[in-house]
Amino acid sequence: MTYTTIIPAADFLRLATIPAPGTSPAIHCVRIERDDYGVVGVATDGHVLAAIRFEADEATCTRSVSIRLHKSLLQACRAKRKELRYVAVSDAGVSVLMTPLFDGEARWRSAVAPGAGLGQVMAFFPADAVIETGDYPRWRNIVSQGTPSGTRATKLGHVAIDPTLLAKFAAFGDGVSFDWNGDSVIRVAVDGDTRVAGLIMPRRAGASADDVIDRAVHVFGATAGKVAAAA
Repeated sequence: MTYTTIIPAADFLRLATIPAPGTSPAIHCVRIERDDYGVVGVATDGHVLAAIRFEADEATCTRSVSIRLHKSLLQACRAKRKELRYVAVSDAGVSVLMTPLFDGEARWRSAVAPGAGLGQVMAFFPADAVIETGDYPRWRNIVSQGTPSGTRATKLGHVAIDPTLLAKFAAFGDGVSFDWNGDSVIRVAVDGDTRVAGLIMPRRAGASADDVIDRAVHVFGATAGKVAAAA
């Protein structure tokens, strides 16, 4: 069987945490594309967008594809100890491949794909069950809104972040760093995995820096970073 797309199943599972249940079929999936920089996997729920830029020896993609978050497919992607699993797309459907992980081996290098015999097939799902044919959102238009301009906005304004949106990145790393430049989106970096970047689309105005300090004074009894003397 010839595979047109292969990505690590572990990364597929991470991206699968982003789309929310009940979202439209067109976005309740993981999108895999090839561009001038290589292979990228994307997922969004309309408020959060996460992307993984795969290393050259991790993934291959000769045809863009949207893979539905089928419950059985997600279950099949969960690897056991000392094995690696990959999501592999062909014209017939989606296979989950397994290869043993030997001592000292970091990962299965799939740069030779597409091809045949690239691992044991653990599960197979026909295309009509797991391949989404609807138009995926033009996510690169959203990304362009978060592209650094090189200079920080003179007046940032203030924005509140829904904490559940930040929590969406918990599956990608041990910490989340973010930056807002007064644009319509917040840029996100995940600590410990330089392949991952994300965006959060703010939905409401937030407290100013002075308001935050006033709140701290009210709650903690501190002023200008000094703890007020005990009464």
